[in-house]
Amino acid sequence: MQNASLTLRLALAVALFPLAQPAGAQEPVGVRFGTHPTFSRIVFDWAQPADYTLAREGERLRITFARTPSLEGATPRRFPPMIGGLAQDGDSVVITLSPGARVRDFRLGGRIVLDVLASDDPAPREQHAAGRGASQTRSAPPEPGAARAVPPGQAARLEPQPLPLPPPPPPELPPPAATASAAPPPRPANPAAPARAGEPGATQAAETAPPASLPPSVPQRQAPISLAAAPHRGAEGPAMRLPFERDTGVAVLRRGGELWVVFDEPRPIDLGALRNDPLLSRATLTVGPAATLLRLPVAHPATARILPAERGLVVEVLPAGGAAEASVRAEVIDGEGGRRLLLRAQGAGRAVHLSDPETGELLLVGTLRAGEARQPVARDFAQFSLVPTLRGIAVATRSDHLTLRAQAEGFVLAAGPQLDAGLAVSPAAGEVADVLAGHGLTRAFELPALPNEALAERVRVLRLEAASAPPLARARPRLALAEAMLALGFGVEARAVLDIAAADDPGIGATARWAALAGAASLLAGRLDEARPALKDRRLDGTDEITLWRAWLADQEGEPPSATAPLFAASAGIVPSYPEALRTRLGVAAAEAMAAGGEAAAAASLLARLGDLPSLALARAYLIEAQGQIDQAIAAYEALGAARDRRIRARALVRAVELALREGRIGAPEAAARLEPLLYAWRGDSSERRLRLRAAELRGEAGDWPGALALLRETEAAFPEHLAEIRPRTAQAFLALFRDGAADALPASQAVALFEDNADLLPTGPSGDAIVARIAERLVALDLTQRAAQMLARLQAVQPEGGLDRARTGLRLAELRLADGDHAGALAALAASEAERMPAALATERLILRARAVAAGGDRRGALDLLRGLRAAAEARAEIAAAGGDWAEAVQALSELAEATLPPAGRPLEEAHRRLLVRLAAAAALAGDTATLSSLAAAHGERMATGAYSEPFRLLTAEPVAGAADLPRLAAEVALARNLPRSIAAIGGPARN
Repeated sequence: MQNASLTLRLALAVALFPLAQPAGAQEPVGVRFGTHPTFSRIVFDWAQPADYTLAREGERLRITFARTPSLEGATPRRFPPMIGGLAQDGDSVVITLSPGARVRDFRLGGRIVLDVLASDDPAPREQHAAGRGASQTRSAPPEPGAARAVPPGQAARLEPQPLPLPPPPPPELPPPAATASAAPPPRPANPAAPARAGEPGATQAAETAPPASLPPSVPQRQAPISLAAAPHRGAEGPAMRLPFERDTGVAVLRRGGELWVVFDEPRPIDLGALRNDPLLSRATLTVGPAATLLRLPVAHPATARILPAERGLVVEVLPAGGAAEASVRAEVIDGEGGRRLLLRAQGAGRAVHLSDPETGELLLVGTLRAGEARQPVARDFAQFSLVPTLRGIAVATRSDHLTLRAQAEGFVLAAGPQLDAGLAVSPAAGEVADVLAGHGLTRAFELPALPNEALAERVRVLRLEAASAPPLARARPRLALAEAMLALGFGVEARAVLDIAAADDPGIGATARWAALAGAASLLAGRLDEARPALKDRRLDGTDEITLWRAWLADQEGEPPSATAPLFAASAGIVPSYPEALRTRLGVAAAEAMAAGGEAAAAASLLARLGDLPSLALARAYLIEAQGQIDQAIAAYEALGAARDRRIRARALVRAVELALREGRIGAPEAAARLEPLLYAWRGDSSERRLRLRAAELRGEAGDWPGALALLRETEAAFPEHLAEIRPRTAQAFLALFRDGAADALPASQAVALFEDNADLLPTGPSGDAIVARIAERLVALDLTQRAAQMLARLQAVQPEGGLDRARTGLRLAELRLADGDHAGALAALAASEAERMPAALATERLILRARAVAAGGDRRGALDLLRGLRAAAEARAEIAAAGGDWAEAVQALSELAEATLPPAGRPLEEAHRRLLVRLAAAAALAGDTATLSSLAAAHGERMATGAYSEPFRLLTAEPVAGAADLPRLAAEVALARNLPRSIAAIGGPARN
């Protein structure tokens, strides 16, 4: 009995022992706060992972831990936005939230992260009041206080129910010091190791930037403002000018749904001037000790172009990225201190360290001061990954012992002294392709290199298996059957099987595996429109085999080799492992693109692995050219010009012409003549389109713009889906003909026919008006005024009503009709081309022409009334009045014109001024206006005593004969009068069309 009692007491003591432990046994847990552009963050740092549950209690969130924490740093000087407070309640922590806030949670090792976001639900306030106290778990129906446990290996997610309220007023922002102290510290990175002897560029190593671990980004207004951004007019997209030096290193990469632009210089910049731009206003800036990070929330495939400006650097957002100037080339280096990776890039800037504000992942970024070298695809290694970039280099590290430093040749990625062997990468053997493939390429398909007989048997077995399977179990054998058909090169058949599988089971058609197989099958079948969306599914990213098929798709779509060669070089190591049908088709495309696109080493490696296939002859010729053996390359191309394969024959002959032209052995006219017969050697795909455009370009360089224009018009009709690419070239050929004067050398009939056939290319504005005027003048010079009027009438009919272009064309048409005696047609042309808010000069010119037409119709008084009071119309008034015999009106108009145009007394008169004075004197004489004649003689007699028109002026302004003493003068004047008609014949108003 005593033993039993003792045993009971011992058991009770063991059970009660944990309850008797002092409070100091709580586990210390650090609490950190962070502020981000769209959310606030709380991080609980546990030494070991801990279970927890979440429960929503109105505007409070309760997080209950499996172990009792002792919070450290839970009372900051100021809480971030949307967080009102935090308090511990035993083994729980209660967080006060702003009305309508929602929460998401996840794990990062021992850390538990809570993000507090503003509600985006537009429901009314009454729903929020009714929902207070509702559970925030996923279980349905929700019950107040319901919670769920989250195991250490799984991130808990809090699903908010609609709690819509108008957004609360923004809380006061913390000062920069508080924000920086609240941000989670980044992982430490080793300083860059010094350059060692024998390492490339060791003697010219650039200065390495200190680690620039950036805290989570904060709104720019929280940082100390010293410089300002400014909007900039971009050529292709929105742009901003940032106050950086022109030699600042810049890198561009994409992270999730954001575009990152990294500058290797810390500079706090005010982005307030961008607030009116719908895209740039969403940019955020983070400044670290040695770098500046600009984040732009733009969708894929947008990119950024960096351009120098007068006072900084311009960042222009482009809708899509073009081909890079060069891809980053990697070389493995063995030396003292272990194995390193040299990433060759021209114009290397500095290397900076970044901490991803979203995930905390450490990135080593190499910036470029010049050039556009980039890493086109992701590469995964044991200790690190090469992140795809749009400019520069980025390395995501999985080890804290890696460093990136700049050198003259580029950047060196090295391991610290803790890793004696250096980086875990395979030897390069001197070839880029081997360096990047040394870790093993990732696969998406099972395409074994079996004989065709074995693959055919596999197709037969899988077809039977799919046919005999129950309806709901046929998806798996059908996908396997399609994959086996792919291995045989049966793209059409494989896509048909996949379509049947998706029709019977929509769920299988929504999977990433189905998308990959469907894209590959469509590409094999030549259905690019079907292959494009399937292969570009973002769920397929990160696999080398998908990169290979995407590169082939880009090649088939007509992308230049400079764009596809880096993708092939990174993934073509898979090709030799393919069955024969795929190995031949993809091998040919990859080898040709790499040899022609600057990846000669990778092309040579692939050609060596594929063997002596006849279909690779063109790729070998490309490689000979890439190696600088020009004569041998031309000979190889000319030999392939007799090949039986039409594709190889056409491409080889085109390449031979281009190479001879580039080397100066032939000129543009001869090159165009050689390419023209090749237009029909290969039809119907991007190769024909590119050849046509190149032939038109060469015709233009040779001065044959009519031929270039005709060829481009044919190309537009043959490839209407590429009109956006072809039309600018066509318009340029039209302008070269009719604006720049190339059509002046053509016969007038041919020039007019070309113009009329291509009138839709006529540019708007003064440039188009000048072209029309030149054509009309050529027609008028040939006395083809009616033809010119017809051409202008057709042009006016297609121009927008009420526009200035139509008003200018109507004026020119009215001039031609009036010159041809058709005053009614002139008035009709003016009436059909009226426009509001015309420039004053154009409106005046049209009014004067209208008055001339009215006068030509017999209503001279009405014409003069139209022009009365208009000083610029004095010349027209004088002509109309003179034509009607109203000499008094003519004297008045000519007097106004003389007053406005004659130089002051004492200055010489030009011929136009002398002609005007004679016209005025003649009108005054015919009107019997002796006062005007006397004033003309007194004011201008001395200046008109000698020179042109002096005798008619003296005769018209002389005093009348008063007696016998004036008889000698009378005899001289009679002799002069006999010759006066010939002298006055040349006197008149300015010439008009």
